[in-house]
Amino acid sequence: MAQRGTPSGSKATARGPALGRGRKWLMTLLFLGCFGFAGGAAFLLFALVPLEHALEARGWGQAGIDRLLGLLVFAWGLIALAVTALYYRLALGRTYRPRQAHLVLLLVVVAAGAAFVMFLDTGVGIIAERRARVQQLSRNLTFGPYPDLDDLKSLKFQHYDGVITLLHPALPFEKVLLDRETANAGEAGIPVYSFPMLPWISENRDALEAIRRLLGDGSKRYYVHCYLGQHRANLVRQMATHGLALAGESVDELLPERLERGTIFTYEHKRIVLGPLPVEQEWFTAVLRHGVREVISTLDPADPDNQPWIEQINKVAADYNLRVTTKPIDTHAPDPLAIRDLAQYARNSGERVYILGYRIGRWVWPLDAALGGGQFVPVPIGRDSFERGPLFKFNRKYVLGPYPTDDEIGTLKLAGIREVVSLMDGTKPDNQRWIQREQQWTAVYGFQFTHISIPSSGDASDQISQATDYVRSRPGPLYIHGFRTDERVQAVANRLR
Repeated sequence: MAQRGTPSGSKATARGPALGRGRKWLMTLLFLGCFGFAGGAAFLLFALVPLEHALEARGWGQAGIDRLLGLLVFAWGLIALAVTALYYRLALGRTYRPRQAHLVLLLVVVAAGAAFVMFLDTGVGIIAERRARVQQLSRNLTFGPYPDLDDLKSLKFQHYDGVITLLHPALPFEKVLLDRETANAGEAGIPVYSFPMLPWISENRDALEAIRRLLGDGSKRYYVHCYLGQHRANLVRQMATHGLALAGESVDELLPERLERGTIFTYEHKRIVLGPLPVEQEWFTAVLRHGVREVISTLDPADPDNQPWIEQINKVAADYNLRVTTKPIDTHAPDPLAIRDLAQYARNSGERVYILGYRIGRWVWPLDAALGGGQFVPVPIGRDSFERGPLFKFNRKYVLGPYPTDDEIGTLKLAGIREVVSLMDGTKPDNQRWIQREQQWTAVYGFQFTHISIPSSGDASDQISQATDYVRSRPGPLYIHGFRTDERVQAVANRLR
């Protein structure tokens, strides 16, 4: 009877036919490349970029971020190797499983292809959400993400002299984008200067030095970008900012007169700058491109409310090699000795310094006087309202409105207001604390204070006439107010018309 079975010496297995060694290695390398790229893309978008933002928000310096993220990139490489080894062992090793081996390989190839196509479209949602905003460091240097054809045409129209690209051709999708950018730039008529840089895993010293030489004397305008406009672009921005400071190029004409949280004051030909805490985008416009090398903070570290702002200051300082000095000032009752100490410190510094508080408030005016200020030309109030109500303005002599906030008090000071007239009803207990507080801050700011109580109910015609006559008898400029711009304020305004 015939025997059933497999002849001895057969190379077949229960799982399928044998696979040649060369084909095994080809499939393994293809798996490693595709899994590494697809998984690395997800790791970049969903882990590394958000983590970098989180570390920046917690005040980490760029050097520390680079070290940590560099380790994570290395760890991802080890994970990709480990997964590839597992794929080889389970699907391509001694027990060859052709269906599973080809299916898994197909999935990672498709995933890598999808990631590649996604990275080529910088406007796709997940990429666009992670792109940095375009920011101008100085008149001649602008930083941002990868530009498309319309962006390049716009740069040409704005008379930029060239585009500095940091894309690295060793990254497959960046090679395609670099070639596309070169072609688009040729169509737009603007030169492209390529200085390949790698994020996190390299210090990129040669590229940074080459860019420094290209920037030269700063007479030409360039748009600098990497892919998202963040890490590599930030390295160049840090280098350029430090270079401007060392060269003493302050870009004074670009120093704004006001930031979101208040007015800016300058002393000693703009070597000393006094102002509020900048919001994120204002650090470049008000501090970094002005060549500031030291930030003097008046925020009290013992106040828990100040901790987020202090962390923001320290983070910017670490990223851009700024020195931070803390000189706490009581914003409500500034100590004259602390004011004199801070002013003396700033005057003795040989570098450009930025003195800041959270907002412009009463602490500014004694410091302004100690720094030799107080001689500013009055600036008209350009606003039509304050926080608590609208303003009525009469020939810069009379301004009527609501009880001012600390920032608005600074606006009145800059407008040359000499006297504040309160119309608040002094018979109401709730108003007493506001009137007492006003007596304090007007003394600190150097205003003359007059209180003419107008009742909030009943016939107030006599008191309104008294207030109107008093205001007309004063040389001005005056600020006349209630707690809000109420009927009493409007009645006085109507009589002054």
